Amino acid sequence: MLNFGFNFAGKGAMNSCPRPNGELLDNWTFDCGTRNWSFAPVYPATITDNGDGSLHLKTDSDWGSLVPVHQTYPDNSYIIEVKFRNQVGNGKISFRRPNNSWVSTPTIGDGVHQSAVFNGAIKEIHVGADSDPSYEADYEYISLKVHTADNVIFNNNNVVFNGNNVIFGG
Repeated sequence: MLNFGFNFAGKGAMNSCPRPNGELLDNWTFDCGTRNWSFAPVYPATITDNGDGSLHLKTDSDWGSLVPVHQTYPDNSYIIEVKFRNQVGNGKISFRRPNNSWVSTPTIGDGVHQSAVFNGAIKEIHVGADSDPSYEADYEYISLKVHTADNVIFNNNNVVFNGNNVIFGG
């Protein structure tokens, strides 16, 4: 058998995708490509493994988003942190409650963004387009953690904020 060293399965084909303590999402850093990530069929999108531990999302609708395969989480306090680059258009981080109401935080501009603290049970999570059919971005990670006072970052006994959002550590 000839082997020329080519790997057409992407960077994540050989990785086990471990989660750090406290991380709730599988393959949160996309080191295993698109494993455990998709889009909602009613909001189509094209998801591509960039091969560098990031995923490219291009919406094919107004609301196309990255959606974790495992989405339901029991009643608690949660926060999502995302890191992306090359964003075009208006994005958002959204939680859907069991009663089908949505809670969203807009994401504008490249970098790290956090959702507002979400209290309650989660039926779905969508990270992507916010009523924008031109939306696309390269996602480096999407992290979901239980929000606790233990992971709030302080500086000189003051809570650190980014805009109106409290900053949390891992």
